[in-house]
Amino acid sequence: MNEEFRRGVEQYFSAITNRIGACLDLAREQDRIPVRADSKEMANLLLNRCWVGAALRSCVWRDPAPLEVMLEFYFNSARAEACVIFTVN
Repeated sequence: MNEEFRRGVEQYFSAITNRIGACLDLAREQDRIPVRADSKEMANLLLNRCWVGAALRSCVWRDPAPLEVMLEFYFNSARAEACVIFTVN
């Protein structure tokens, strides 16, 4: 891969991860996800495992549904973990 292209893609991914992390920080402040949630780790996981595939599929299908489904699943999973944390502790 061309080094300049690689750096550009990495900057793009970093910007996305930072924005997602900021949203997750806000969600944590609003008690929508667990307080102990690591927003940077969650943002990286979301980008690495979910976002890229869903974004590609949304482009191919010309439909935002794959992204919407992925985000709904991801945030429901985070909320479910919050319920487990609060009921166990």
